[in-house]
Amino acid sequence: MGKRKCFRRTIIRFAEKTSMVGVPYINSTKFWWAKLIWSSLYLVAIAAKILHLWYLFDQFYPGPSRRTWS
Repeated sequence: MGKRKCFRRTIIRFAEKTSMVGVPYINSTKFWWAKLIWSSLYLVAIAAKILHLWYLFDQFYPGPSRRTWS
């Protein structure tokens, strides 16, 4: 039980001290539905970031069939 409390305390401390936008709101809100909304917004932002990075890598490192130079 001690390790579980220590892990929970570490996560709470991280959520309070992090500079990532949205994470402190997930931790500090009192209502479960507000936590759900903030969590959903955070996950959507992460998904958008991943898709954008994939697009950028695809544009910067095109596959062999997309190369226009010889």
